Amino acid sequence: MSKRFPEKAKDGLNQDTFKDGMGALKIQEDGIRVEGRAQFDKPVTFSHLSTARDEALTIDSFRGIHMQARNASGQVSARMSLTADGKTQAICNRFEVFDPDNRLLFFADSQEIGLKLENLRILDDGGSVFEGAIQTAFVRPEPDTPLRLESPTRSVSVDAAQDIELLTAAGEVRINSLLDVTVASKQGEIRLESANIFMDGQPRSAGRGAPQLQLCVCHNGRLFVAAQGADCRADRNICQ
Repeated sequence: MSKRFPEKAKDGLNQDTFKDGMGALKIQEDGIRVEGRAQFDKPVTFSHLSTARDEALTIDSFRGIHMQARNASGQVSARMSLTADGKTQAICNRFEVFDPDNRLLFFADSQEIGLKLENLRILDDGGSVFEGAIQTAFVRPEPDTPLRLESPTRSVSVDAAQDIELLTAAGEVRINSLLDVTVASKQGEIRLESANIFMDGQPRSAGRGAPQLQLCVCHNGRLFVAAQGADCRADRNICQ
């Protein structure tokens, strides 16, 4: 960067006075170098700001730091502010975060927020609160930690256009409810596949009162109801 100076200024300073700069401000062939601290009371315009390789760049302000970029038409296209009240604000069409290999990790725009991570970890002991719907292909806890989905005051709804599977490689699957538990299938079947099926807590009859129907089991495990006092016999339409 270079600038021409008059041979003799009105205050008696000549060109030699400014040929290397003033104080901490040094004028070099490739630009201007500021040694130590510098304070600018008026706006400063430049295209590139850098430091020496072994130094860090520090920008300090008592009233906040505001940066903005303009498009080819001169309009402000993105802004970022560090305010004095402790806020960091970014105003842009799309906010992106990349890793050192230039792979997208996080993005946010007016339509959606995306995380392209192998694991999204919630570190708070209280878990995470979602006010809207959640769409994900996989939810899992930390190793050796149970997965808990809880709604303290309302219901939890899990909907899918196709299948919903609850699988456990080791351990149990428990469904506990204060009121009713309803299992319904509109067109398909309800299967209980196990070597042992227990139904505890059923009321016991003393043999008095009106005769009731009886529950029978086919060889393939299908349940059906037989008339009172009849044998548990069924035709092919029932036990096929």
